Amino acid sequence: MIDRGNLHYTLEASFDSTRLLSRTEEDIYSIRPGVLWEIPTRRNREILSHWVVGFALNNTYGPGGNSLGASFKLRYSRDLKVRRHRVPVMSLP
Repeated sequence: MIDRGNLHYTLEASFDSTRLLSRTEEDIYSIRPGVLWEIPTRRNREILSHWVVGFALNNTYGPGGNSLGASFKLRYSRDLKVRRHRVPVMSLP
């Protein structure tokens, strides 16, 4: 993952094989580059909330041929605790 401020670039790669468990030798290769964007908050900064939008392409090559695909992600997370600075209570003498 490469971070550039609110943009995050990702790259996933995988390799699967049937060489150890079967008599056929079939290999499957997959690569998935993607981009995530954290949308900055505009309102109350005391409430921690994040919107994340992501997009990725998927390319898989195996014995059945080549497969191309895409995926889209939309995620919202929010911390329900409100950050408030409390003033310590002064004890009476």
